[in-house]
Amino acid sequence: MSRSLLDPRDAERLAKIAGMFGSEHPGERAAAAQADAFVRRLGLTWYNVISKVSEPQPIVTAVRPGWRQMAHACGLKAHRLTSREAKFIRDMQMSRRPPTRSQLDWLNSLYGRIHDEAHQWAKDRE
Repeated sequence: MSRSLLDPRDAERLAKIAGMFGSEHPGERAAAAQADAFVRRLGLTWYNVISKVSEPQPIVTAVRPGWRQMAHACGLKAHRLTSREAKFIRDMQMSRRPPTRSQLDWLNSLYGRIHDEAHQWAKDRE
């Protein structure tokens, strides 16, 4: 059983967007074109998304660090981020205000990706 690269919220959003591919309404089909941009924003390719289909994972309650700690952790791994992602993280680190919901979602996604990569790297070195 492989682990999904998308967190549940991102997977749900992508499924909703992709669900409009076959719509009879031109506006919905145009909106579905966002799927590719969404996948790329997550730093993934379609192959990553499709090849990592997995059975639903059991829900594990874990305490995520606060947004400032996540921004700091992402900043330490900025070399693994795109320039746009790195700029977002720098902005988050300098922000005095809590992030908006969409900023928090993106921060969670980046933190999860970096956290998972670090665990995979450590596992590969064993």
